[in-house]
Amino acid sequence: MSSADDRGCVGVDRRACGRQRDDGARLGKRSERRPATFASTGNVNLGISSAAFGVALETSGKLLVGAGNTVLRLDANGQKDTTFAPPSDFTLGAGMALHPGGRVLVTGIDGGSYALVARGPSGTPLVKKTFPIASTATVTPRLVTILPDGRIVLAGYVRNSDSSFSMVLARCTSNLELDPAFASGAFAKVHLTAAKVEQPRDLAFQPDGKLVLAGNTGDGIVEVDRLEAAYLTAKTSAALVARFADDGTPPTFGTAGVFESTFGGDRAEAYAVALQPDGKLLVVGRRVAQGREEGFAARLTSTGTLDASIATNGVAIVPWAKGPLSLRSVTLEPGGTLLATGRAWSPTSGFDLALV
Repeated sequence: MSSADDRGCVGVDRRACGRQRDDGARLGKRSERRPATFASTGNVNLGISSAAFGVALETSGKLLVGAGNTVLRLDANGQKDTTFAPPSDFTLGAGMALHPGGRVLVTGIDGGSYALVARGPSGTPLVKKTFPIASTATVTPRLVTILPDGRIVLAGYVRNSDSSFSMVLARCTSNLELDPAFASGAFAKVHLTAAKVEQPRDLAFQPDGKLVLAGNTGDGIVEVDRLEAAYLTAKTSAALVARFADDGTPPTFGTAGVFESTFGGDRAEAYAVALQPDGKLLVVGRRVAQGREEGFAARLTSTGTLDASIATNGVAIVPWAKGPLSLRSVTLEPGGTLLATGRAWSPTSGFDLALV
C-alpha cells in the first residue's frame, strides 16, 4: 500500500489496521511497521514540494506517481525510472489514470483551462486537449476515470461570478474528444444543493452507464492537501452523493436528486464511493463531531437513501484513539469485506496511512 504527504513522499508508515464486514461489524485492529522491501526503508521521497495527486500501477509492476505538475515512474524497488520522460504539461496536475494500451492520462490546469494529456508508456507526449469552460473565473480539475469501453470521464469544479463553486462533468471518447452524447458534447455544470460550494471527490460507474459522484457541499472550499487545523473550524460541509444518467442528466436519486448528510456530526465530506453487485453504494470519508475528526463508512440503497439494515442506520463511525482519522478510498473485496484506506494522525509520528 502507499500514501502521499505534502512533500511528495510515497510509502507506508505506521498503520492502524482492521477490516469491516458489510454488516458494519469490526473485525479487529492492529498496528504495523511499514514494509522495508520498497526503496529499502519502505518509502521514497520524490523531491517535489507538492502533494501527490495520483498513483497508478502498471502491469509490469512499475508505479506511476503524479505530483505537482509532473508524473514520475518508479520501478518495483522504488527507484526512479530514468527511461520515463517526466511530463510537465500543467500549471498544476490534478488526476491520473492508465488507459488501455498503456497510455498515461493526466488532467490538470493549463492557462486557466481544463486540460487532458495522453502520454505513451515511455512518457512521450501523444496528444493534449484543453477545454475552456465559459463564464467561469477559475476551473479546478479533480478526477479522470476510465470507463470499461475506453471512454474517459472528467470531473472538477468551477468558480462562478458570484464566488460560488459548482461541479463540472464531461465525457470524452478514447481519442480525447468531447463525447456529443454526454451533455450535448460539452462540460455539464451542475449545482444540486443550496450550499455555496459543491466539490467532487470520486466517481464510480454502474453497468447501465450511470455515473455516481461523491464529494461535499459547504460554505467554502475544502482542500484535501491542507492540514485539517487550517480549515476545520472555519468552514461547514456535508457529504454529497449524486448520480447521473448516461447522457449527463441527473436522474431521480436521494432527495431532489442528491444525498447529503453530516452523519450525526457537525460536518462531513465523502471522499470515495464503490458500487456493490446488488446496486447499493458504499461511501467513505470523514466527519467532525464536537471537534473530533473520525472516519465513516456508509451504505446507500440504489435509490440514494441510507441502508438501515447494516451498522447504525446504515453508517459505521471509525474513530482513532490517537488523533484525527479520515478515510479516502474504498474497495469491496470478494465475500463482501469492505477495505478502506485513508490517513491517521498521532502526536509521535504525524500523518500515517490508515487501513480499515
